[in-house]
Formats: sequence, C-alpha cells, structure tokens
Amino acid sequence: MLGERRKMRGVVTEGPVTGSKTTFDLYLKEQLKDPGFSKRFEEAGEAWAIALQSTLRKPRQRNLN
Repeated sequence: MLGERRKMRGVVTEGPVTGSKTTFDLYLKEQLKDPGFSKRFEEAGEAWAIALQSTLRKPRQRNLN
C-alpha cells in the first residue's frame, strides 16, 4: 500500500536497493552530468571519508565523573 501511494505521488521509480529510485536519486544523476558539480561532489565525499577515518582512529575517552 505504501509503495502504491509513493508511486501515485511520483516519488518512486525503479532502482537497485529497494527496487525503487527516489526523486533525489534522479536529481543527483542529472546533477552529476555537470563536470563542475561532479568534481565538487567527489571532493566532498573524499573529505567525509577522511573525517570519518580520523574520528574512528581517535581513542575513546571514558567519562570519569
């Protein structure tokens, strides 16, 4: 029923993970055709990967209170 409702609103098409692509997936696919956007998107992804690696390597501190 929910899937039917989403289809009626035009939010879902087809895709790999859930069998559906959202309107955002379609929007991003279109935006990635722009070389400038694509480059910035890739650089942002690399920055996130570095930030997450840095965070995961830091030892956790216990709260001694």
